[in-house]
Amino acid sequence: KAGYDKIQFCGEQAKRDGLQYFWVDTCCIDKSNSTELAEAINSMFRWYQDATKCYVYLSDVSRPPFEFPLD
Repeated sequence: KAGYDKIQFCGEQAKRDGLQYFWVDTCCIDKSNSTELAEAINSMFRWYQDATKCYVYLSDVSRPPFEFPLD
């Protein structure tokens, strides 16, 4: 169920943004290891730098009571 929430969120947001396709990825980073953290951040930048939109789903952060554009 937890993984489905992420897919549903991205699909709904992509539809609102007029996108026909979306990609869902999961990344777990050991933030206590500065080398791994730096490598993960640099990799994510390379992977997503050409994306039309990039959404982030943080399961431990609640959604604000209103929606606002991030453009």
